[in-house]
Amino acid sequence: MTKLPLKTRIALWFLERRLAAAIKKGLKMNPLPKWIGWLSMLGTIGTALSTIGGILPPKIGAAIAAVGVILSNLSHSLPGTGGKQ
Repeated sequence: MTKLPLKTRIALWFLERRLAAAIKKGLKMNPLPKWIGWLSMLGTIGTALSTIGGILPPKIGAAIAAVGVILSNLSHSLPGTGGKQ
């Protein structure tokens, strides 16, 4: 088994700690309003259709779709719990 360099081990340790802290904060967060989830979902669908139609380049379409999915998850519209009305 090869040992990783010290800088790599420190970086992995730091990332692990930051990820754990982010998960703890995420469990306590308040959801965004539900309308933000609906707007982000519509934007994601529009981006996918325009990328398939050749209007947007694939890289830009994928980036916009990723942001839309993240906003939808933050608004709790995907799990069905809804956000603040």
